[in-house]
Amino acid sequence: MNIVNKVTVRHMKQNKKRTLVTILGVIISAAMITAVATLAVSFMELMQRQTIVGNHFK
Repeated sequence: MNIVNKVTVRHMKQNKKRTLVTILGVIISAAMITAVATLAVSFMELMQRQTIVGNHFK
């Protein structure tokens, strides 16, 4: 284990609240990015279905 890893682990142990908040923030950020991507894909599929149905009845 190099010196950077040792210092990082030591500071994480000393600042448990900040470490927990940081990890929680990363988890929430990843969930939000996934939700936005899912919403975009769902919207595109909806638009494709509406286009197909709209062209079918013309």
